[in-house]
Amino acid sequence: MGNRQNYRALDEEEGDEKKSVYEFKRAEPDPIFLNLYYKQDDSLFDVMAKWEPLRIYAAINWLENKTEPSAYRILAKIYHRGYGGFRNMERALKYYKAGCDLGDTFMLYSMGVLYFNGDDVVRDDTKAYYYFNECTKKNDKLGYFGLGMLYWRGFNGRKDLKQSLLYLKKSFDLGYSKAMDVIKKICIDHYQDVVNIITQLDAEKDSLEKTKHNLEKECEKMRAKIEELEILAPIEGGDEYKSALARYEQYKHKKL
Repeated sequence: MGNRQNYRALDEEEGDEKKSVYEFKRAEPDPIFLNLYYKQDDSLFDVMAKWEPLRIYAAINWLENKTEPSAYRILAKIYHRGYGGFRNMERALKYYKAGCDLGDTFMLYSMGVLYFNGDDVVRDDTKAYYYFNECTKKNDKLGYFGLGMLYWRGFNGRKDLKQSLLYLKKSFDLGYSKAMDVIKKICIDHYQDVVNIITQLDAEKDSLEKTKHNLEKECEKMRAKIEELEILAPIEGGDEYKSALARYEQYKHKKL
């Protein structure tokens, strides 16, 4: 009984002992549902998983009048996991995408996970990367975690432990503790590779420090030149000085 016509038929068979589908459509959802919905409590999903179909149906009709990410999230979950028999992947994707269009990071991450796992969709690393990366544009910890997992497993067949560790570390720094569990596992499973990566990162850091030092020296030379121009340039007008200063500011902004 996975569609509304079936529930209409079910109601006709049971007669007046239960509310009709149409009464449920007009009714407010269960008070427990409303309470957990407005609290944005994730335990709502565990509660709904045990509900009978008509109770889910009332929630669906209420949610479908909403245009906010939290409603799209629940609708996507209902249709994806089939709560109350309402399993419909096409509708689930519709609501996942609606949440993504609103820029909701959890929905973006959820879409990434769908394509990462091939969960009722064709597994697609490129699409998973797209949605995870959209999360990172908002500096979201789950987006960085998703990218870390993607590069650990192998992005389109190419495993990159260095990139994976960098993304996972960023996720952990933003407060996602699960990322550290994965980092520890990578360190245990790929100990020598991790040692080599750390050595490489240290070398890159040293190289960057040297580059920064050289740029600072060049800037000092520019400052000295500007001071010379300031002395030589006419007090009124000072076009030569202003031109040199503008070039210096542009140079500093670009290089540092």
